[in-house]
Amino acid sequence: MKPAVTAIMILAFASAVPAVAQDSPAPAPVASKTAANVNPDGVRCVRVQETGSRIRASKICKTNAEWNRLADAGNKQATDMVEASRIVSIQGQ
Repeated sequence: MKPAVTAIMILAFASAVPAVAQDSPAPAPVASKTAANVNPDGVRCVRVQETGSRIRASKICKTNAEWNRLADAGNKQATDMVEASRIVSIQGQ
């Protein structure tokens, strides 16, 4: 008798958990670009942690236009690598 009661209680609890989770408000969406980052001539600085150190970090400052160019170049490299691997896999078949 006890295993049946335990199983019923577990099922009741498991079915109540999603209802509780749905009552919480959804987090507000985070804007990918702030107003300061929209200006292409604005300067943005980023702290980069040095490998092998917990404390040392370098500060790199560039204009938003330069950061965008670097991001675009990185995305293009990644896309080129994926496309190149697809060509190799097709030729290998």
